[in-house]
Amino acid sequence: PGDVLVASYPKSGTTWVGKIVTKLLPSIKHENTYVELRFSADSQTASEDYEALPRPRMLKTHLKYEFFSKKVQEGNIKVIIALRNPKDTLVSFYHMYQFAAFGSYSGSFADFLQLFKSKKLVYGDIFEWMTSWWPVRDLPNVLVVKYEDLIADCEGGIRRLGDFLHVTISDERIKEIAEDCRFKAMKSEGVGSREVFFRKGVVGDWKNFFEEDQAEYIDELTRLHLQPIGLELSDESINSINFT
Repeated sequence: PGDVLVASYPKSGTTWVGKIVTKLLPSIKHENTYVELRFSADSQTASEDYEALPRPRMLKTHLKYEFFSKKVQEGNIKVIIALRNPKDTLVSFYHMYQFAAFGSYSGSFADFLQLFKSKKLVYGDIFEWMTSWWPVRDLPNVLVVKYEDLIADCEGGIRRLGDFLHVTISDERIKEIAEDCRFKAMKSEGVGSREVFFRKGVVGDWKNFFEEDQAEYIDELTRLHLQPIGLELSDESINSINFT
């Protein structure tokens, strides 16, 4: 297999999708390598460092499409775009901000939303991120995976990923991978090595944090930025029996 890039806004299922990929491709290397953290800002040095990594390689990124446009268009890398509804993503990102790695943020969720509104969050605006990657969704080397779809049908999602990566896989093996990649199983394993990666892994938790006017604000941004390009993401609770 060739290289695989998992692209996502923070807290949109990066670790989960990456775990599935490594189960489908056991020979994959560097499953926790983030492009923006691993490589130099100098393009020549970064290119040399990248080529020095053993193959096959899986890399992750929270950067927008513009940083990878040439590589993606060349078609020599498989790209998995992981998406999650903005409300749950922001709630999960808020909790991530509270960890030491992000400066032990002590503000309220309302304060955090002000950072979002001011475009001061690490990795920028989630809507800008989504609209940067969405236009390349139909390229043959690109697959979109929605967090909510994985919760609703994890086995179906694994099958789609297997087909995309050209992996022949039995129904029994798909069930095994789904079990290994359950939220609680990964949390107990310490996948990602820090608790910061895991909290609840559900759809609809945003209702415990958003005030009505705050939710309406995100809904308006969704209507403004996502609906016109045909990007739909469910923010309603889904039966998550396999993940509780």
